[in-house]
Amino acid sequence: MSGPKVDRFSRRLPKVDRTRQQWDRQEREGSEAYRAFCVYRESDVGERSYDRVAQQIRCAIQLVKRWALFTSG
Repeated sequence: MSGPKVDRFSRRLPKVDRTRQQWDRQEREGSEAYRAFCVYRESDVGERSYDRVAQQIRCAIQLVKRWALFTSG
């Protein structure tokens, strides 16, 4: 006889804040990273690029790429 079946992966999943939307500023996201995301999000689809975001917020493209990798995972 065994106990109730428990999904061994469910313990590893982070808790989800159901009130927060994907496009809202995330819990660990800095204000500049969120600003960069907003610039990207509000750009015309055909003109979106990390390079353009970096130019508009006046920072290095490597930083924009780092923010994008951090927030996409």
